[in-house]
Amino acid sequence: MIDPAETLLELITSHGLECATEDEWVLPYGELPAIRASWYPQETLGRLSIDVLVEAGVLINESFAGLGEGEKGLADAWANFMRNSLHVFLSAFWDQTDEEQVQRADITVAGQPHRLYLGNIGVRTSAGVDVSPPPMLFDLIQRTLEQQTSASRVTACRVLYVNVKGEPTYEALLNNQPWPQALEALQQAQWPETEGFYSFRHFALCIAQ
Repeated sequence: MIDPAETLLELITSHGLECATEDEWVLPYGELPAIRASWYPQETLGRLSIDVLVEAGVLINESFAGLGEGEKGLADAWANFMRNSLHVFLSAFWDQTDEEQVQRADITVAGQPHRLYLGNIGVRTSAGVDVSPPPMLFDLIQRTLEQQTSASRVTACRVLYVNVKGEPTYEALLNNQPWPQALEALQQAQWPETEGFYSFRHFALCIAQ
């Protein structure tokens, strides 16, 4: 199986960044932030873990399911990463912005100016299910961040909505910790109704200016 570290290096350099490597880490421009990839296979699926070491003591982790055995599962996980988080990292940390993939906004969090980097919404569905996310999802994330009473220099935001035959599951994380304010807002949103499966996943970074 192809080494995930090699794939990650090729992926980052393909976006015009000169990179050095140290152990399993890829260092664009030879300095932090650094990024690494790890693959954890199971029988019919696996998990791709992406870590970004922003600075000493600040680590962002994103995980992506890959459906299928072996190389098929890994390829699916990479596609999931590229749909959800890759371009947010590239824009926020390495000034490589694809405006079709990332929206940027200047906001105020806890009285301090921040730049918000909003990625596209990753959508997964079962066969025959055609759904669109609520149009207010980006506004929901921005408003909830602006209501925070404290802020880190770098804040990672992830929200997930999963519908399985009409049964919803919600997740909202702020720096990989439960984010109750966003969870409450997600639960009040109007989500598409269907008897099939679908999920919406969204990732954003908020960085003090």
